[in-house]
Amino acid sequence: MKIGRVFYINTIPLFYSWRGDFEFVEGHPRELTLALREGKIDAGIVSSVEYLINKERYKIVGDFCIASKERACSVLLCSKKELDKIKTLSLSSSSLSSNLLAIYLLNNVKVLKPDCKADAKVVIGDKALESAKSCDYVYDLVSLWRSKTNLSFVFALFLVRKDVDTSVIRELELNLSNSLNEFFSSFPRHLESKREYLTKCLHYRLTDEDIRSLKIFEDIVSGLYNLQKEVLE
Repeated sequence: MKIGRVFYINTIPLFYSWRGDFEFVEGHPRELTLALREGKIDAGIVSSVEYLINKERYKIVGDFCIASKERACSVLLCSKKELDKIKTLSLSSSSLSSNLLAIYLLNNVKVLKPDCKADAKVVIGDKALESAKSCDYVYDLVSLWRSKTNLSFVFALFLVRKDVDTSVIRELELNLSNSLNEFFSSFPRHLESKREYLTKCLHYRLTDEDIRSLKIFEDIVSGLYNLQKEVLE
């Protein structure tokens, strides 16, 4: 069975300790989303947007996710201007959920392909953790989302294609649960500098608040995705 794994620090707890006959396929979030959609992998941690627009294809494995309650720390808007003066936005090449969140939060901004010159750009993952110092203004997208909704935000869900046998899904749940428990109970010494990020900025099990947030974001996605599909894809 092929499992998609994003090679960012934030996925390490989910994949820290696995047992069984699994093949891990690494890539950035956008690559793995497309791989899951096309059947090149069977399961993986992928954009919450993929689930919201294609629910008929997937099941959520247990309640496993990557979400943030008050700040994401690694999903940022790196800007040359103050928030209310941003007119153009360059998207990330990697994350559909982060891009759609930024488009919604900025409202009526002109959206550009990744790497185009713009007033602001979406920066995610390990790069965001390192690049914040080089930005004139830095805005955490979850903090902005929370100021509007008073809710957390779910960036990714551990999804499995619906044609996968239920016994395998139970094995996935067990591995994910054990991996999280082992990671946070032992907390690897080489990641000590990332402890606050992994324990304060992120959580990995869906809460009631997360589920409410997903329902609100689903309504937003249904309109924005089709409107911006050409740029997003």
